[in-house]
Amino acid sequence: MSLSELLSCLNALKIRLNQSDEKVILVQMEKGDLSRKTFSFNPPADTGMIHDFFKENNWNVPEDYAQFLREHDGATLFEDPKNGGGLELLSLKHILPYINDYGYMFPDHCYPIGFYNAAILMIDSEESKKSSEYMFWQSCYDKHDEKLNLRMNFETWFDLFIVSQGSEYWLWPTFKPPL
Repeated sequence: MSLSELLSCLNALKIRLNQSDEKVILVQMEKGDLSRKTFSFNPPADTGMIHDFFKENNWNVPEDYAQFLREHDGATLFEDPKNGGGLELLSLKHILPYINDYGYMFPDHCYPIGFYNAAILMIDSEESKKSSEYMFWQSCYDKHDEKLNLRMNFETWFDLFIVSQGSEYWLWPTFKPPL
């Protein structure tokens, strides 16, 4: 998937949202449940801010994730309009506070980019230097030294998350990569 495909996915999602006066999408969840979901997108981060943030923290930023940040410095996806929830993709200003408060939960070289259903979505900075399989997921309830390698990059993860309508598809039995 090219960077333009990440933008295509974002743009298609926004077109769907704009088809509703309420900016709501009706999605079919597991077991036939229908649910209304909202989305909010933060303003973009500028290139210099992104560069400085990752340089100061000695982390590598994959280009596809940087592209997302240049479009939106964080977002909330698939939020229930009445009950909240959904996936929070962190803005740059929220990454460090989470590390300061919950650093024991992040394996070495990893930084959080999102939270969803009591789990952390993260990027392994070292892995992103040598591979496109740098996305990891970790439950907040399980052992904090066992992260699940999703075996994909950010834009593939994002595209599949949108296509699966906000489901944790990486935990589906036929999809779940081996530890």
